[in-house]
Amino acid sequence: MKILLIILICIIAYVNVSVGQVIDTLPVYKTRYQHLIVNYNNQFLKYTEMITVLWNDHALISGFKDFDKHDEDHTYFINGKNHKRTYYFSPNVDTVNTIRWFDGKLPQNNYDSIFFDKKIRYSFVLYRNHEKRLNEDNVVKVRMLVPEDNKSAQGKWRLVKASFYVDSAVCITKLSDITDSTGREVIRTKEKKIIPRKQKSLLKELNKLGKYEGCECFQDNFYPILLEYYDGNIEQTYIISNRCKIDKNLKRLYEKVIIKVWNL
Repeated sequence: MKILLIILICIIAYVNVSVGQVIDTLPVYKTRYQHLIVNYNNQFLKYTEMITVLWNDHALISGFKDFDKHDEDHTYFINGKNHKRTYYFSPNVDTVNTIRWFDGKLPQNNYDSIFFDKKIRYSFVLYRNHEKRLNEDNVVKVRMLVPEDNKSAQGKWRLVKASFYVDSAVCITKLSDITDSTGREVIRTKEKKIIPRKQKSLLKELNKLGKYEGCECFQDNFYPILLEYYDGNIEQTYIISNRCKIDKNLKRLYEKVIIKVWNL
């Protein structure tokens, strides 16, 4: 009996060692966590930013959620293969303060939460592009944020910002893409002066757009283009899905300004 017990213990130990060796040799997918405070129109919200590299995705989890180290002992069947999950946790807690939203109300139901999470995503993307609120000085600005793949599922974004100074105007374009488990991004930046003709034409349309209050209208699962305008005094935010039924003149101006900013 003792011999059988010893043999059984040896078998169990061998299996455990073998499984451990298999897990150690599995392909790895990494996840990065960082706690953040989002300034949502002077309401300070706690969030956890999570980046999973396997899909090159940029997912958000509401609330302060820490990773569970015990998950590292498990395997995950993904795309036809077993994977081991590892974590990277950033100890810093940063504050995100990038957008002045027109509608500053918190979500009241699950339907509201879907679109609210998208608004938080825009804030995070600007933060990761080292952007701040447009009213940090009195320079007239317009800023546009465009998901490169329409759904932003791959974390690829295009940011275009035009700043109008007393004697000149400058356009900065940033193309960003998440690259690894630490959340580092490739951010390609271009800067150029805006020719007077384009500057005058864009300012003319912006002055018209600024007469309308901000508008946030989500009507589908996609990420509409975020457009912000600061006239040196008031920040306005416009984000309008294609299917939104709003003032036709506002929608026309929104689309017209987007085209002009894109072509700077």
